[in-house]
Amino acid sequence: MFLDIAFGLISATATGLLLGVQTGKIVLLLFGALASLAPDIDYLVWLIKKQRMERPPPGYLDHEHRDLLHYPLFFVLIGILLWIYLPSPKWALTWLVATLLHFVHDTFQEGWGIRWLYP
Repeated sequence: MFLDIAFGLISATATGLLLGVQTGKIVLLLFGALASLAPDIDYLVWLIKKQRMERPPPGYLDHEHRDLLHYPLFFVLIGILLWIYLPSPKWALTWLVATLLHFVHDTFQEGWGIRWLYP
């Protein structure tokens, strides 16, 4: 999680430098951190399911954490929509880079990997 936040901050900083953003740097950094954590929102659903069970065995339902939102094509589509509908490309570029770095991290991290081309 901390590495994902770092990737979000790095992507926001790189986007700001690339596009010459002078104002709203803090907001862009916060957006980058949140964008990098967006694919893990399904973790909250997983946690609620696990909390409702009485003493689940270790590792039970762990695979479901990446079932809902770990599809890169979905997040690329959101980034394209942000690029089209927002007046500044900084938000869309930060979203795209931060979420894609999250998926790269999840690809090589322990676990189940990412379905890169799965719709």
